[in-house]
Amino acid sequence: MMQRERTALKVMQRMLVDRRDTLTVDDLIPVGDAFDYIVEGGDPIDAHAAAMFKSATELYHTRLLPSLLEKHSVSREQLEDDPASVPAGFRAHERIAKTLLLSAIAPRVPALRDITAPRLAALNHGSIRSKLAGGESRVVLGVVREWAQKDVPEISVSDAANPVIRVQLADVDYQSILERIRGEDNSGRRRVLVRRLVHEALGLSSRQDDLSGAATRTIVWRGSRREVDIVFGNVRDPGSLPEQSFDNRPGTWRVVVDYPFDEEGYTSKDDIDRIDRLLTTGDRHTVVWLPRFFTDAAMADLALLVKLDWLFTGGGERWNEYSDHLSATDRAQARGILENLRSGTMTSFQTLLKQAYGIEPADPKRITAESQQYDVLTSLSRDFQPELPPAATLGDAFTKIVDQAYTATYPNHPAFEPADEELTARHFETVRDYVEQASAHRDGRVPTNPGNDRKIVRRIADPLRVGKATEDHFLFGEDTFAYWAHELDRAAQQAQPLTVCVLQDHIDGISPAWGCGRKHATW
Repeated sequence: MMQRERTALKVMQRMLVDRRDTLTVDDLIPVGDAFDYIVEGGDPIDAHAAAMFKSATELYHTRLLPSLLEKHSVSREQLEDDPASVPAGFRAHERIAKTLLLSAIAPRVPALRDITAPRLAALNHGSIRSKLAGGESRVVLGVVREWAQKDVPEISVSDAANPVIRVQLADVDYQSILERIRGEDNSGRRRVLVRRLVHEALGLSSRQDDLSGAATRTIVWRGSRREVDIVFGNVRDPGSLPEQSFDNRPGTWRVVVDYPFDEEGYTSKDDIDRIDRLLTTGDRHTVVWLPRFFTDAAMADLALLVKLDWLFTGGGERWNEYSDHLSATDRAQARGILENLRSGTMTSFQTLLKQAYGIEPADPKRITAESQQYDVLTSLSRDFQPELPPAATLGDAFTKIVDQAYTATYPNHPAFEPADEELTARHFETVRDYVEQASAHRDGRVPTNPGNDRKIVRRIADPLRVGKATEDHFLFGEDTFAYWAHELDRAAQQAQPLTVCVLQDHIDGISPAWGCGRKHATW
């Protein structure tokens, strides 16, 4: 990086002199602190080094520094006029950033080659603090990933267990490509992209939509197949979601999902007012998932993602058309940077969607305060009010919400485990066979066949209250069939003559219902 050892010694001397009033014998000077002396105050060895120094300086001042200032709520005036008041966290992250830039300038220096988070922490020992012993590397990696995903696409992080971090220093005007496709961002494409991402998170494909715009997802709930319709649209706008869009099909639940933004002048209150009006028009097995609204900063992230998503779809023609003003070399470098920007922006936006739909705490810089005063979930059935469950993903939250809905509808449905494995007629026939065998046996006790039979009997008999499965036997008697014996006795007392049809009607009418009427009965 520098012309000779004597120059390096001069840099070291300057660093020591500048710290003469505070440096102690046991102090270490963080490597990141050398950046200003080497790059901004150094003498490049040749034109290539000078260009690298220039690119590193520009990247720091145009990308990294603004991100640092925003993150730590520091103004440029404070940084310049009162540097002693700048928080330690700012200085720590600043050193990480400058060390990364040094690694790009001097990739052949052993300590800076293929740099990783543990080495970044070690080269700036004492700057990074962690509540957990040895957690400095995780802190560093989190900081770097946030830059790469959000503000500095020139930074890339590998997928290895101990990721290698690289910075691409290139004087490439990739922003000009984004400027050329500025018109491709519009409200329609924003809605399409958000809808696609939420559908993917919920395990749906947009191709599943029917003519009314509803996508159907089949789930297995307590061993039985159930359907849930998902409709996406603007809740406040009858033009986007007519009243019939909120009507569930018989025997199913419907989830209506709104967008985390609206046209200017409208707020979450307008959506709530529409829901209140819908509640006066009848009871529906429908849940409305009303997200919190994006701030202007979050909408800017969405606008960027829309442009990048549009640019890199379409078979390559769009990229070729809108990057044709760059040389072949610059085009390749610009593509790498913009693809990294797209990947990082997508990752951070997916986190933002989790905040909007309520499964992660809201960042006040990304989610409006006004929209946080309302419940994210509202039921159009007065017999059910959903609660937002703890969940790691939108798909996980959706599954738990559906479980709540069907549990409210059929609270006494047997809790077969595992709940997400379907039970078929053949499974129930197997249990019926054991019931017949045990009821004909003097002791009400028969051995179960090892393997699948034993597993099925254990899974069904106890929850259904038609017997008891032990380690290797099936038991059937007055104590294990008491619930149904009582119900059938009640039916016998209430109806004369007693027929099979009467018993079936009584079973179907047990309240709350199980959700398996006569047409579903298997035995």
